[in-house]
Amino acid sequence: MFDEVKLTPDEAMKVMQAIAAGQQEMASVAQVIESQSVETASVYRGQGTVTAVQNYEDLSKGGQALGTVLEHLANDVRTATQTGEQGSVDAANAVRATEVRNINPDTSIIASV
Repeated sequence: MFDEVKLTPDEAMKVMQAIAAGQQEMASVAQVIESQSVETASVYRGQGTVTAVQNYEDLSKGGQALGTVLEHLANDVRTATQTGEQGSVDAANAVRATEVRNINPDTSIIASV
């Protein structure tokens, strides 16, 4: 269902930065749209004002929702990156802790080949 994507730590950091930038931009746009809905209501009095205000409010809510989704995506990427980094540290520690003993090769296996 999903393709597996592997990122280096640097690539993962760039993805998180892009997501964070998108989230900040969406939050900013949502605030602007919300303030425009208030301005629309105060400037225009008459037919269509309610519809215009509702449209602005809906756009603002959509922007806020997208910002929230981006925030959750950034958290997921951050968690996956931290888990991967910790896995690498744990694997390196396990390799360092492994005791290598003298292994005597079975020459009869080599001779039979």
